[in-house]
Amino acid sequence: MTKEIENVAEEIQQEENVQPQESHTQDTEQQRELSDKEINFQKLRSVKEQLERENQELKNWKQQYEKSYQQQVPQSDDDIGIDDDDIVEGKVVKKLYNEIKNLKRTYESEKLATVPDRLRSKFNDFDNVVTPQNIEKLKTLLKKSIRIKSNGLYNY
Repeated sequence: MTKEIENVAEEIQQEENVQPQESHTQDTEQQRELSDKEINFQKLRSVKEQLERENQELKNWKQQYEKSYQQQVPQSDDDIGIDDDDIVEGKVVKKLYNEIKNLKRTYESEKLATVPDRLRSKFNDFDNVVTPQNIEKLKTLLKKSIRIKSNGLYNY
């Protein structure tokens, strides 16, 4: 009987040794999974922190750029020191009126100067159609139509 008890005791010990090994392997797998999760979370946290630092650096750079840009750009000429209810002096109005007139003239002359270039870009055969000979033909046709109109041929 003592042999049987010893055998039973040995069997129990062997089962206990076997069970902890199985539970030990399960524990190591769980620990590995946890450690993988922890590693992934650490990586995620570090990437997040890096992105936050970069974002903050970009915000700081933007603020510095805006400050330097505002310092470089002089005050606009829109502010002439006149409030909405103030009465304007004639010399200020004349100066502004003359400036507007000059700007209009410049704009019109530049607009007229660019007409042929705009037409060339729009119509590929502009140079072939608009020749000095064709312009002369159009002038003579225009003069004839003016004479016909003035003679009253169109007046019924």
